Amino acid sequence: MMPPMRLTVEHEIRGRFLWVGLGGVWDLDRVFAVIDMIRWETEWNRLGSAFLDFRSVDGPVPDLDRFFAGERVALVLGSRVRLAVLARPEMINKLGEDTAVNRGARILVTPDEAQALAFID
Repeated sequence: MMPPMRLTVEHEIRGRFLWVGLGGVWDLDRVFAVIDMIRWETEWNRLGSAFLDFRSVDGPVPDLDRFFAGERVALVLGSRVRLAVLARPEMINKLGEDTAVNRGARILVTPDEAQALAFID
């Protein structure tokens, strides 16, 4: 039996936003590093928004991890970066989004790509 695939990250500038694609198995420490990378890349490239494609991430994602990830988004990105997270419907429960928004972040977690893109436009 093969061990689970580590969380992988791809990113590129797509017009006026940073696109980030994640794949593999959920890992909170790696997600923290991705949030930090989003801040660095958006600052370096003078971008105000990012699109995080989370559809290829396998769970489960514990609620406590969702809380901590939302808290990290608020702490690191604040209101400076508008973040859209595209995820499969079964992976969404809004805990991370609510945690971040309640702390001043601008984030939307959705299964709808058009809605995600409209949010960061």
